[in-house]
Amino acid sequence: MDIDGRIGQANGRLKTANIRVQIRKVGGKLYLRATFPPQPGEIASKQRSLALGISANPIGLKLAEAKAKEISVLLDSKTFDWTPYLKQQQSTQVLQTDRTTIGEWVEKFTQNYFESRPQTPTKLNTFKKEFTAIFRHLPAEELLSTDLLKAAILKRSRPETRNRKRWVVACQKLAEIAGIECNFKPLIGAYSPKHVSPRDLPSDEEIEAWYYQIADPAWRWSFGVIATFGIRPHELWHLDTSRLASSPGVLRVLASTKTGERLCYPCSSAWLSEFQLWDVKKPPLPKAENNNDLGAVVSKTFKQDLGIPFPPYHLRHAYAGRTAALGVDVAIAAKWMGHSVDVHCRIYHLFLQERHHQTAFELMTQAEKLLG
Repeated sequence: MDIDGRIGQANGRLKTANIRVQIRKVGGKLYLRATFPPQPGEIASKQRSLALGISANPIGLKLAEAKAKEISVLLDSKTFDWTPYLKQQQSTQVLQTDRTTIGEWVEKFTQNYFESRPQTPTKLNTFKKEFTAIFRHLPAEELLSTDLLKAAILKRSRPETRNRKRWVVACQKLAEIAGIECNFKPLIGAYSPKHVSPRDLPSDEEIEAWYYQIADPAWRWSFGVIATFGIRPHELWHLDTSRLASSPGVLRVLASTKTGERLCYPCSSAWLSEFQLWDVKKPPLPKAENNNDLGAVVSKTFKQDLGIPFPPYHLRHAYAGRTAALGVDVAIAAKWMGHSVDVHCRIYHLFLQERHHQTAFELMTQAEKLLG
């Protein structure tokens, strides 16, 4: 059994014994997770990970389990003392017993990240965008500290921006892998993603008009598929179109895309026939390293080559609003689009416009007449 399985068994024994201290593995080291009393200068108790300096191996696990029981007694009797565990009380919180450099911590973080994730092109691209792009700006030969990370966050990003949030998340996770207690989340500020205004989305009539203005057969087909099935632009080259010719005309997005394999259903279903989407004319696969690059090709083609006044993602947004107006169950619509129900409700329901409400009202009144 691997060390993760052994840790799970040890935590099970601790839980059975009513011990509220759990063992965690971070970067090849073992930690104890529990609600600890406040450190000097703090007021409230909180959940913490206590660094033991013990390697994550069977022998270290036995020591960690015994330590968990010992600390549980101290916590229950309210006699736990931070003094033996605090390496230093300075704000930098550099780990004195570990002279590991930032570059070495980044290597450990990368290894730990992919222990539970397959190194697919999509996962690698996400890691590159969310972590590598941040870590490359940190001084690889210096020791890790909260002061250094905070200074980098403040220098490299502006408050209340997506970039600031990305920096905070990456630096927070790097600190966690090194066992450094810190909280950079207040630095994000009042950031929230900027949503597209419903007024910016094309109407169904505008979508149809633009479809017929596109002269290139491959890009006309691509435009029609994105509009009809609400797929992400880069998914054009990750499709199984074999079922488009048979009712109800289902499109299958392959597992090589952002959120894995899924089935997509047409909305509006009339476009499947009107645009003759079963007659597949897909553009040649561009030279691109990842899905972001593929999406950029579609966006550039829409704007520069075809002169379309809205980006391809607006077709996906319009699809979401259409499914809501027509009463498609939220869980089903979210599945079709390849995201969570939370994302669907939080973001895509913002795209409901007056015409969508009017459609929903007309459908409701028709149902009332049938029932009456």
